Amino acid sequence: MNRFLLLFALIVIRTLGLAQSADHSLLRSGPMVGYSDYKEVMLWVQTATAADVWITYAVKGQRMAAFSTDTVRTRKEEAFVAKLVADKVQPDNRYVYQVHINGQAIDLPYPTEFQSQALWQWREDPPDFSMAFGSCTYINEPEVDQPGTPYGQDMGIFQTI
Repeated sequence: MNRFLLLFALIVIRTLGLAQSADHSLLRSGPMVGYSDYKEVMLWVQTATAADVWITYAVKGQRMAAFSTDTVRTRKEEAFVAKLVADKVQPDNRYVYQVHINGQAIDLPYPTEFQSQALWQWREDPPDFSMAFGSCTYINEPEVDQPGTPYGQDMGIFQTI
């Protein structure tokens, strides 16, 4: 009887492990942070086949799963992409999140975080930012470039920018 219970337990554990791996393999691309506002942030996830996807998120440093996005069913007609809106965020906070596919939390080998924008309008100066402008660059493959002086040059323009 003990051997039967042990064998049964091993089969159940192995089956659950395979189910978890199968769900993790549904993640094709992402997650990726989309737009960020002071009251909501959009996150993008692509699955390999049709699946139910949602994200749980919480303020960094607090307990996980404080909030959840709506569940989105990915469809072939939309390239199995889910655009999930975290709409319970507060201004100027950093959040950690976890992707869920078909009821299974997906553990990723890197941190998953997003940040809401600060509410600065009519309260303080806008945040500083940098922008660079440059000309076009053209780098041709030597075997197909014109004879003599090459049409394209090196990547020196990027050093200037």
